[in-house]
Amino acid sequence: MEVVLFGDAVHETVVKFVTTLGCLVVLDTMWFSSIRHVRVYEGAIDVSEVSVRYAVLARVWLAMGLCVSSTGGVMESAAWGAFVGAVVYGFFNGNEASLRVQWRRPTTMVADVAWGIVVCAFGGWFCHGVHFLLF
Repeated sequence: MEVVLFGDAVHETVVKFVTTLGCLVVLDTMWFSSIRHVRVYEGAIDVSEVSVRYAVLARVWLAMGLCVSSTGGVMESAAWGAFVGAVVYGFFNGNEASLRVQWRRPTTMVADVAWGIVVCAFGGWFCHGVHFLLF
């Protein structure tokens, strides 16, 4: 796997980025809508205080990480996404646990890292699929 920022035509990279960002926003919206019933983040997150602006900004960085690889196929793209998700969500959760007592519940950390792996694997797969279908 090689890292390619603009190895594709610029418009191809922009299309991959925008569609992957959209995919991440939709999936995370579904996730945050459903967690109220599961209570994974009970005491750690007050969903009513979530800033949409910062949530989208975080996903911009994540979409960039998923779109910079030039992979050989769908499975490799999904594996790259899972790796990015494990690193990013693992770092975030470790950092949050070091700063906030409410984040130190193992179920919160495990569920959030697992979600990060799943959403990023799907995002990597989606990014590759869009590129394959359109270009």
